[in-house]
Amino acid sequence: MDRTLSERMWMVRLIEAYGRLLTAHQQRVLRLYYLDDLSLGEIAERLHVTRQAVFDGLRRSGRELRRVEASLRLLQARDGGARRRQVVAARLDTLERAIRRVGAGVDARARRRITTALAAVRRAVG
Repeated sequence: MDRTLSERMWMVRLIEAYGRLLTAHQQRVLRLYYLDDLSLGEIAERLHVTRQAVFDGLRRSGRELRRVEASLRLLQARDGGARRRQVVAARLDTLERAIRRVGAGVDARARRRITTALAAVRRAVG
């Protein structure tokens, strides 16, 4: 099985998002392998099955979780939303710095209104 960190983290996220769609046995095998970090042999011994059965079950379950994500794209949408929020937050920071630099040329009341509006936008996207 591919045990690179990024693949493992992606699979953990898939398990958290869609794991309940699998059978209890599939969930247990995935949990033992990806979350408890047991080897195929250790899982096979614990479940009284062959190592090959564990390998095949992991492969099938992983393929199913990836298929569900490819259809629903919930994790992809969540990741995209987080990236967009980071971009908006960075742009708000830039805008706030620019307002501070211009501050002396803008009356206090206008500065407060701008600052209040920026804070509202930050809360809305945060």
